Amino acid sequence: MLVEYEYEYDALGRRILAVFYDENEDVDKIVRYYHNDRWQVVYAATDNASEADLEQESVFGDGIDELVMMYNTTSGDPNSAVYYLLL
Repeated sequence: MLVEYEYEYDALGRRILAVFYDENEDVDKIVRYYHNDRWQVVYAATDNASEADLEQESVFGDGIDELVMMYNTTSGDPNSAVYYLLL
């Protein structure tokens, strides 16, 4: 099974869009990435034909790459999707 994908980047070189195709070359999933002013991905949403779903949301502290909380629903289980990192 060969899965094709393509990415789009903004003028600063940050990935803002990922398009994944299935084996029939139909669009399977579109993921939009949103960044803060420190180039960190703070929100990623999946666009389906009928709705947009939150895929990942991150909260960063004041330090470089200081991830404080991440909400990730890519596993499909919303009950185990929140991770807290206390430093």
